[in-house]
Amino acid sequence: MDREEDYGKTLHYAVEHNARLVPDLLAVVWGDNRITWLELNRNVNRAANALLEMGVKEGDKVGAMLRNCNQFVEAFVTAGKINSRPFNINYRYKEEELLYMLLNADAAVVICHPEYDETVEAVRSRVPTLHHVIVCGESRSGTRNGTISWEDPIPHPPNRPGV
Repeated sequence: MDREEDYGKTLHYAVEHNARLVPDLLAVVWGDNRITWLELNRNVNRAANALLEMGVKEGDKVGAMLRNCNQFVEAFVTAGKINSRPFNINYRYKEEELLYMLLNADAAVVICHPEYDETVEAVRSRVPTLHHVIVCGESRSGTRNGTISWEDPIPHPPNRPGV
């Protein structure tokens, strides 16, 4: 998986490469927040391991209902790293628009900000492929089965190699 000829061809390889080459340089800047290449790579690995542990697999569709932020970058890089298929969800969608999008995408996971998780939860029971909702921050709709926080990933078992 770690082939030199793949660098520059995928986003997750570029993140890994830059984490080795220039670990302390800034990779993501938004507002007053800063993330280095090394931190970005660690965040992506943590999230990738959590998604794999949750049962997300190659080809699963991972929707990001996020504004511009570090989690948006991390979500897309993470999905690529585990060979799932990321897609963007317009955070302005109302329930019926979101339902249409999730059904047509066969979404398995939605990663969203707290202000959107009530909308996701409102349609969740009508999307049979949607197994997990990951909230970046404090969930407004409360913790439900399959809902976790982006900041509190499932721990990676020590006897299984990491991503």
